[in-house]
Amino acid sequence: MNDSKSPSHSRLLLVLLCIFMLLTLHGALAAQKSRRAMSRSLGKPFSEIQDEKSTGYRVAKTWKPSIFQGGHRKHDYYEGWYIKCVSADGKISFALIPGIALGGKGEKGHAFIQYIDGKTSETHWYQFPSYDFSYSQRKFAVLIGQNYFSSDSVHVDVGAGNDRLQVTLRMTDLHPWAVKPLSPGIMGWYRFVPGMETCHGLVSLDHRVDGNIVHRGEVANLDNARGYIEKDWGSSFPRSYVWMQSNRFEQGAVSFMCSIATIPYLGKYFRGFIGFLWVDGKLYRFATYTHAKLEDVQLTENAVQFTLREHKFSIAVAATRSASGVLKAPQKGQMERRISESIDAKISLTLKDAKGKVLFQGTGTEAGLEIVGDRQELMTDGK
Repeated sequence: MNDSKSPSHSRLLLVLLCIFMLLTLHGALAAQKSRRAMSRSLGKPFSEIQDEKSTGYRVAKTWKPSIFQGGHRKHDYYEGWYIKCVSADGKISFALIPGIALGGKGEKGHAFIQYIDGKTSETHWYQFPSYDFSYSQRKFAVLIGQNYFSSDSVHVDVGAGNDRLQVTLRMTDLHPWAVKPLSPGIMGWYRFVPGMETCHGLVSLDHRVDGNIVHRGEVANLDNARGYIEKDWGSSFPRSYVWMQSNRFEQGAVSFMCSIATIPYLGKYFRGFIGFLWVDGKLYRFATYTHAKLEDVQLTENAVQFTLREHKFSIAVAATRSASGVLKAPQKGQMERRISESIDAKISLTLKDAKGKVLFQGTGTEAGLEIVGDRQELMTDGK
């Protein structure tokens, strides 16, 4: 992939970065006032985990997308992490989604934990007061009540009776997304554009998981399982989007994720996309901001097909799902929207170079797949 930029493109990036820094510094001066306002509206603000605080957190967090981004927010805001685990034999798959949702002005926010079982499509929602949410300024580490989530471990004990869920996980050999000065995460320079409806981050595109899960009294051991962690934050999920992910391929060290969405900006909508294919340590990136092309998009209720094309490679993608579970999703900071997600989908990929030589071909199983909103506008560039 050619990373060279024209002089005008470079100047645009610098202008956007300057605007972003000015807005960030302005917000930092108002942070204490926002905290007091949040305390009045929510009864008690969420708080920091009592580890060593990070100097310049409000500015530095931009280049640490895995950590909590919303320390200054008081309404119309959500943030959540998607922590997925698939056992070595593929018989167990599930995702945990911890997060916080702050609705409109004067409305009480709340923290939450969602759970989806990939084999039964059963979902569970556990809600907590917002003051039960605390976070670290230095790393991805979140407490919701007594439940702990981080990039290296998870400890959950929620619910009662048939609804009780207990999870203990240890994560090792993480592969985080590389952060660069002008590209702080998978969103690239789009991260500096103010007013985005939602932002996306990658915590680990593949890692080992060991531990156990207890649900409905049944204990399942997880030895040498595979894991994946990503996150979103902002005000709302896109009105129409496709999201898919798998890091369980026969070839071993392979991970794939792609999201296509209609994105509102300055009163208009455009179709944008971000994603990657990681094969044996090599990362293939494709996104609207890299000038990749999205071609031949075909969508049905349970199937997706499209091609991503860069000047050096192309990826043909075909995904299908069967059963799906219903999850809550954000709308203006409130978890009032309902979306269907499958994590037993299949994603078939064919990666070719510019001459048509096949570089990789494989099928990811126990895949996550969401097809939400108006399929037609996703097939016709969101216009």
